[in-house]
Amino acid sequence: MKVIFNNMYVQLFKFDSLRKFSSFITGQDDIDNVSLDETYGDYYYSYVFYDSLSKKKLYLVRFLSDENDPKNLHLLIWQAKKVFGFHTGRKLFLLDESHNVIDSINLLCPLVGLYVTSGQNLLILEEAAFKVVDSTGEILEGEQVDFINNFKLEAKHLILDTESGKRVFDLRHL
Repeated sequence: MKVIFNNMYVQLFKFDSLRKFSSFITGQDDIDNVSLDETYGDYYYSYVFYDSLSKKKLYLVRFLSDENDPKNLHLLIWQAKKVFGFHTGRKLFLLDESHNVIDSINLLCPLVGLYVTSGQNLLILEEAAFKVVDSTGEILEGEQVDFINNFKLEAKHLILDTESGKRVFDLRHL
């Protein structure tokens, strides 16, 4: 299935060797090639963006990751802010529409999910922490908590059921 956004679609490629990855990247000389620096791991990933009609390659974003299963990686399309978020396993990179890195946000533990709030900020929910950031990567609010057993968003409140009990965070101002 192809999901079309901004007249593009994206395909993720994973490589388990530098030789295969280098060969793939070498074949992409005619497009913008964005490398997310300060990424580490045994697996080589590349998101390739294509024109939705012509299927022409437009650009690619590449990084390293310890994450073996690509299903655990996240790609955020923050339409209102014209920002892309690339989760590499240990970090979340924010890129602008010109493919420039705006900021990288360190993650303390595995990512549960990403959610754009009604105030157009980004909620980053991890297994034992959360952050709310703006489109420049500035952390507006955040806290480490005990392991999150369950969570829900209700009436603009983030409700976390942690090992030490229930925690409620007001997201109305965010």
